Order: sequence, then C-alpha cells, then structure tokens
Amino acid sequence: MTLKTSKNLTIVGVLTILGALVAVDASPSAYMGAIEPGLVAGASREDVIGVLVALLPSLGADRVVAAAPKLGLALGFDVDEGLERLD
Repeated sequence: MTLKTSKNLTIVGVLTILGALVAVDASPSAYMGAIEPGLVAGASREDVIGVLVALLPSLGADRVVAAAPKLGLALGFDVDEGLERLD
C-alpha cells in the first residue's frame, strides 16, 4: 500500500510519517509522496510546517534546517526565489 492509495489516512498518521521522514533525512521525493495525501486527508500547510517546529527540540536544528527546503518544495514553495530575496 502506498500513501496515495490508502483510504484510511488520518491527519495524525500523515504528520507522523512526515516526522519520520525528517528524522531519517529523506529525499525530496519522499516528502512529495507524503504531502499530497496529507493535504487531501485534511492537513493544512500550517500543520505540515508545525511538524518541523515540534521536532526541533528532539532532532536538533541541523536536521530540521536540512528538512525545511525539502518540505517547502513539496508544499509548492519556490525555495530558490525565497533564498534570493535574502540577498
């Protein structure tokens, strides 16, 4: 069963999967595979971003900062454009 075919996903389940992806430093495609069904299940973008905030004390800033652009891409944010604005 893949995330896209599961009909029993809950918001909590998807956010738990996202937490695991952050913990193992998953690839951007893994985030993309989890975000879409999460949003369909009813999770908001704020819920998804909240996973990073919640994981910060336990995983540390290095892991969370590494996951942030991958999660941003999966949510459809233009990460490169955002970084260019910092210059």
